[in-house]
Amino acid sequence: MRRVVTLLVLVCAAALLRAAPEKPGVRVWQDTLQLPTYLEAPANPNAPFDLFTFGRFNYPYPLRDGLTDKREVVSWRTLNLENEYLRLTVLPDLGGHIYSCLDKRTGQQMVYANSAIKKALIG
Repeated sequence: MRRVVTLLVLVCAAALLRAAPEKPGVRVWQDTLQLPTYLEAPANPNAPFDLFTFGRFNYPYPLRDGLTDKREVVSWRTLNLENEYLRLTVLPDLGGHIYSCLDKRTGQQMVYANSAIKKALIG
């Protein structure tokens, strides 16, 4: 899934660069971002059977429901797209999560850039 999202972003970026070769202000690059991240516990190797669980059916996949309060700085890979109006940062290792989108004309963020990554049991 991560490779598909990365490939999709790179294909869109290449199409953007080919569509506007006369605009020198369009840039695409890969970088890293250091963010405090709350770690996950190891996945439960014993997948729940449908007969013995009250939640949704998940067999044969292990549950990744172990959240911890341990926090450490992790280096996340970023894909960055920038033109004269916007600077977009995507975290492909988190499923293509849009981390930040800066409106360069006003200097304000269009989405909230979290100061830490903390997974939750939602969605």
